[in-house]
This record gives sequence, structure tokens and C-alpha cells, in this order.
Amino acid sequence: MNDNNLDNIKTEAELFALWRNKPRFVSSKNVVINHAENNFVPDGIVNKKEWDKIEDKKILYVLKEAHSAKIDSDMATWLGAIKPSDYPIWKRVVQWTYGITNTTLDSTPEFLESEIDYSKSNFWLNKIAMLNIKKSDGKTPSIKKELLAYAEYDKQEIIKQIKIINPKIIVCGSTAWILDRIFDGGIKNGESNNWYYSVDLLGEKRIILACYHPAYFTIKAEQSFNDVTKYYQLALKELQGK
Repeated sequence: MNDNNLDNIKTEAELFALWRNKPRFVSSKNVVINHAENNFVPDGIVNKKEWDKIEDKKILYVLKEAHSAKIDSDMATWLGAIKPSDYPIWKRVVQWTYGITNTTLDSTPEFLESEIDYSKSNFWLNKIAMLNIKKSDGKTPSIKKELLAYAEYDKQEIIKQIKIINPKIIVCGSTAWILDRIFDGGIKNGESNNWYYSVDLLGEKRIILACYHPAYFTIKAEQSFNDVTKYYQLALKELQGK
């Protein structure tokens, strides 16, 4: 897809319509990408009405790849309707979203499970956006050369999707290294092991959190919550020069 086509795109729906029909591609490491024949899974802003109400805490989660067998529609619609109690990964995303939203320059919230109802279509999931680097069916564990091939081939589409979403905060679930490649080193600025970055990206300052994947359950929920809120607060202080 050429850049001129992307310049005219205004919505995620328009972007996905072009994206899923890109020509077949074979990478230098012999990874075959064929969006038209594979099960292309759209993602993005979960609930546009709720998203537009948010001012300073628009959170985009950048994860690795889609698993279409687990959903019965596009990813965004599916996320807006699920019960997080049925999906441990999305229960943790709810916890992180709650934590970031309630973190300020001066305080971070306690990890209180009782504050969140996981048993029904979730308030917090309807306030996020999520983006998979690989839009076609994925595997567990992910294959690094496949993720890199998709990131290379779909680089301009991924950048365009982030531009349309326009998040203030990007939470990378073990994907900061891929996003850094997509933006030609513009995320990490030469720092390889930071948890957080405050960077100029697509014309404005944004906070990037380089987290482990929310499905990394070796780390307990309370510890992961505390890590995410702590590093978000540090990034927020850096962003505001505190």
C-alpha cells in the first residue's frame, strides 16, 4: 500500500479495508504474509463514544498477535462485550487501566480487587484501544521472526493506526522493542532497558510503558499493578518536568 492511499484514510474502518487486501509478501526470512487469505482480525478503539470522552488518559495497548479462534467478531467489538472474569489476560488489562487512570503526580492507587466488577461487560475495557502487531492468527508462544516480518511489511499501516487512535499513553506488552523498530529508534532513544519513556511521537509528547505481556502470570496481579502504576507515575513526572 502506498503512502498516498494512507494519507486519505481518516478512520480505522477505512484503514482495515485497505490493509486486509494488501498483496502477498514473503519476507527475507521466508515468512509468508497474506492478509487476504489469512484470518485478518481488526482491533483498535474499543468504544469510540467512550474514547472521545477521555482527555488526558487515552491508553493504547500494543500486543503481539491476534487469536481469532477466541473471538466471534472484530477484536474491538469483542473486547467491549466480554466478561474479564473469563479471560485472565483482559482481567489484568482492566487492572492496569484502572491503575493508570487513578494515578496522579502525587499518588498511586491501592490494588483493591473489590473496586472492580469483572463479571460483566467492563467499564474499563470500553475505555481503551488495543493494537496487535500481527493482525493474522497467532501462535503461543509468539514467533519472533514472524512478528518482525509483519512489523516490517505493515509498518506504515501500524503507524497510521496509532495516528488515528492518537493515544496519550502506549502500554507495550513485551512489544516495546518492535514498536521501537517501527518508529526507527524513536521510542527508546538509545536506552535499552527502561520501563518507561516520554517521547515525541507523531507530533506530540506521549508516554510509553515498556511492560511485560499482561499474560505473563509468573508475576502476581498485585505486583504487576504496582509496577505499572509506579512507572507510569515516574513517566508522568518526567513528562511534566517534576
